[in-house]
Amino acid sequence: MTSGSVTIPILLYHSIGRDARPGDRFTVPLSRFEAHMGLLRERACESLTVPHLADLLKSNRPLPPRPVAVTFDDYADFAKLARPVLERHGIACTLYATTGQIGSPGMLTWDQLAEAGDREWRSEGTRTPTRSWICFPGPR
Repeated sequence: MTSGSVTIPILLYHSIGRDARPGDRFTVPLSRFEAHMGLLRERACESLTVPHLADLLKSNRPLPPRPVAVTFDDYADFAKLARPVLERHGIACTLYATTGQIGSPGMLTWDQLAEAGDREWRSEGTRTPTRSWICFPGPR
């Protein structure tokens, strides 16, 4: 996405795995994901949630010099693998949750979503049985 003269990368992660899975184009190996987040931190990118980014764009407020949005689908590996990396690097993200599938095999549980709120992450959004979003801003 581009806003004026600032390019805004939006990184979409479907699933994070401990290892590469041959032929699986939707799963990013944990080591590669860790490298991606380390690069964002090294390059002083400012991670924004999708609603925060949309608010800045709608209100014509200035964007940070190196904005980036990181998004995830609601697979259980978010809690086990991705979230610790995000927290370590102070990266905010938007998690798209299909609430009708929460607790299904391989998906996040309600407890895992609630735990995110217990660790000084703020969540916001709407909840529907089909698709909604929950934002986890990085530590401030």
